[in-house]
Amino acid sequence: MRGAILFLFSITMIPPGIARQDERTRAAAESLLKLLPTCKAIRARLDADETMRVRSIPLDMQNRCKIAGVPLERALSAEELALWERGDAGKLCFKNKTWPRWICDLVAYKTVRVGMTSAQVEAAWGKPSQIDRSEYESAVEEVWTYANRARDAKVAFQDGFVKSVHTRH
Repeated sequence: MRGAILFLFSITMIPPGIARQDERTRAAAESLLKLLPTCKAIRARLDADETMRVRSIPLDMQNRCKIAGVPLERALSAEELALWERGDAGKLCFKNKTWPRWICDLVAYKTVRVGMTSAQVEAAWGKPSQIDRSEYESAVEEVWTYANRARDAKVAFQDGFVKSVHTRH
């Protein structure tokens, strides 16, 4: 009997980390559903106004819309696409098939923006000279420090995405 109670107790106990992860996954899915109409409205504005550029939309919003299934990039003509694919950005996207064109453009021009992933930052600027990591109940934060002749900067990440970029000249 005692063994059966222990077994039942161990089945019903969910480790706190897993429960928190499931909560975050459910919350992320709900926020994407709420975001879908906004993304569709932005896509419609981009299609209607040729002077409006995707780059005018914050990078984190672009990422969220892509995850929600509404990519904001405009399609290139066959000639434009062939020319782009031969360039540095096209070669980057060939290696990193999940990255959108505009991310490949930023990385090719050695540019870091809020909303990029750590892999994209490393592709743009290389390995940092120092990484400071902090873990909290609801988030993981990292600060990458670049201290060399090419750049003097700090990039702050939260849950794997750039939260802020600080450069000194």
